[in-house]
Amino acid sequence: MQTEQGIARPAGARATCRVQLRNGMDFATVAERVDYWHALGITHLYLSPIFTAAPDSEHGYDTVDPNEIDPVLGGEGGFRALCDRLRESGMGLLLDIVPNHLGIGAANPAWTGMLREGVTAPGAAWFDVDWEALAGGTPGMILLPVLDRPWRQAIEDGLISIDTRAGVARVYDHELPLAPGSGQGAIEDVLARQYWRLAHWRVGNRLLNWRRFFDITTLAGIRQQDPAVFEATHRKVFELLSVDVVQGLRIDHVDGLANPGAYLRRLDAAWRERRDDEPWIVVEKILAPAERLPHTWPVAGSTGYETLSRMTAVLVDPDGLGPMNALWRACGGAAGRIDESLAAAKREVLTNQLRAELERLCMRLVRLPVLDADPADVREALIRMIVATDRYRAYGNEQPLAFDEALERAGLGDLPPPGLTEHLRAAMPAGGTLRTAFEQLSAPAMAKALEDTVFYRHTPALVLNEVGSEPGRAPDGKAALHEAFSDRDATRPGALVTTATHDTKRGEDARARLALITHPHADWPNEFAAWMRLANRHRTSAR
Repeated sequence: MQTEQGIARPAGARATCRVQLRNGMDFATVAERVDYWHALGITHLYLSPIFTAAPDSEHGYDTVDPNEIDPVLGGEGGFRALCDRLRESGMGLLLDIVPNHLGIGAANPAWTGMLREGVTAPGAAWFDVDWEALAGGTPGMILLPVLDRPWRQAIEDGLISIDTRAGVARVYDHELPLAPGSGQGAIEDVLARQYWRLAHWRVGNRLLNWRRFFDITTLAGIRQQDPAVFEATHRKVFELLSVDVVQGLRIDHVDGLANPGAYLRRLDAAWRERRDDEPWIVVEKILAPAERLPHTWPVAGSTGYETLSRMTAVLVDPDGLGPMNALWRACGGAAGRIDESLAAAKREVLTNQLRAELERLCMRLVRLPVLDADPADVREALIRMIVATDRYRAYGNEQPLAFDEALERAGLGDLPPPGLTEHLRAAMPAGGTLRTAFEQLSAPAMAKALEDTVFYRHTPALVLNEVGSEPGRAPDGKAALHEAFSDRDATRPGALVTTATHDTKRGEDARARLALITHPHADWPNEFAAWMRLANRHRTSAR
């Protein structure tokens, strides 16, 4: 295939280099370094998100306008200049897009329009809001947990004011749009007339009535299952595909979408409508050890967490893990199996950080006539089901057995009413909105419990505590690595083979050193004991 300048572009990616934009790295700076990357043999640059992000964003995953290239990075002109520079060097571009969520606040016109006009606002369909949720407090309003004290106290302390000329309420350092014609009267009366309701941040973690990214209330979930929302939020992406300045797409957090398979099929079709080459789409997806990407997903593969895990395992000496476990326990490491730690962490996450999501799903189920059950019993059933889920997410019609197996393993026989298991199976059919909500909760519950909790509690061998890995699982070794690379159904030819990502806990050099101490010649237990003796002497002398 020829570019507009007639310079041949590589037929496929052989080596990618990820570039984190912002913090001094903009399009012009990247363009200056293209020759260096080209000399290294890089065929494609893999850019972090380029679209307009929240003010002062340090990473770009809090996009507020998915159809504008961020002026902070150099805008449209700077991006096109970078693409021209890549084209001249025969290199391509893999673009990171974030379809699951948007950053919220005054910089997001769709969000502020929804706050001003409520459910009838043009942008309201973008956001995953349950306008009737009992957990949300008041039907027809969106809960904003931005207060650090009761709202009446915030008014008395001068932290909330109304600016009728600007048409906003000033709440701490936030500006919230007022509904048309609602700005007259006492502050309490004005607040009561809005489509939003202020709340203490602690209350918000119980009553929030909109989907967020994990437990981050500055990132709101997007309804990509709506074709109109899909088209509206991908307009710029499609434009870039049409003019062939982007050669691949990396899909961030695919598990957050209502229906990842349907989204990917729609994206694949949009690519094919606009160009004649084979789509190169990779998805950020953490797979369980025996899990495969659904064969119905039209993607080139994953972003490579599974290969990262296997490559790290090759560096580890399995014989060294026993002494390291013994040393860890001798120093106070928790007893018990890793699966027990994960189950406890999931329960903790669901009843704390993700409590609002759990409560919202629980109340939606309780409202069903078919499920005549106490909310406490339904809540406990949901927790047990998510604890029993052996992967981040099962995918409706594409992986129905995974959900059914989790439901059976949950052991709900002791919970009333009789037949609760079958009632829940009927209430959450594959492809239904309640099954979708369950799936969208199980993925962050696993991530928060495993990566952000167990990885910091179960630490005998930190090298195995990495995204895509399982700390309690013995390393596979070289044979498993070769088998994985030869299993094209598992890896897929166009998948990324990564050694680190922006989400990994440690870089390659740190993991290599941590792997080395599992080898007998490193003599880690004796070295550790010597360092502890030295530390104790220093503490004693300091007294």
